[in-house]
Amino acid sequence: MLGILVILIVSWALLHFVQKAPITVLGFTPVLQRIYEVLFGFLILGLVNFSFVIDQTWITGASWVQNPDLSVGLVLETFKYHFISALTEDLVFRGAILFILIERIGSKKALWLAAIVFGIYHWFSYGLIGSGAIVQMAVIFIMTGFMGYAWAYVFHRTKSIAMGLGMHLGWNIMQSFFYEGNPYGEVLFSLTTDNPMGDWLGLAFTLAKAILPPLACIWMVDLYMKNDKVSSE
Repeated sequence: MLGILVILIVSWALLHFVQKAPITVLGFTPVLQRIYEVLFGFLILGLVNFSFVIDQTWITGASWVQNPDLSVGLVLETFKYHFISALTEDLVFRGAILFILIERIGSKKALWLAAIVFGIYHWFSYGLIGSGAIVQMAVIFIMTGFMGYAWAYVFHRTKSIAMGLGMHLGWNIMQSFFYEGNPYGEVLFSLTTDNPMGDWLGLAFTLAKAILPPLACIWMVDLYMKNDKVSSE
């Protein structure tokens, strides 16, 4: 949590001295609305990710076994870890710097720049730099870059980090519930058996998982903002 406090202080300084704007431009208020947006985003991306678990199970005939160490404490620890991780990344990549870039160079350039930087960042966080795994680096860049664009777009549309944070958290939590991860992975279930997908089917599945979730984020935030505008009129 100390790291988040430091990021908030740096964010305040950047906004105050560079853009002459208060830190409230990151959209922490109104509190109840922002809590609702976090929950909304969490539900949307959690369900989207879970749909891929179902698809993989159906396509490959996968079977799952419950984690014998599953406990309420483990689930809470997982939520805490991913909440801090997601909030840290969102404040860095979709916080003060993105706000300043949108104001200085325009939203289109700022959103694509945020996407590119977010994709490159994951090369480092996944330990791919210097690995020579070009194909894996390309896949990670596409998946995280597109998602980074979508979450930056959500920030731009809602004028808040709240909904994007919920989406980020929902995606990461669902990943950790079913798939290996570090330090929390396969929290609920572990994959025991499945039939590997063929090359083309595997490629199609990977591309779908890279493209469809960001599109879902963009579609849902546009729908949300449209309904919010109608309800406020």
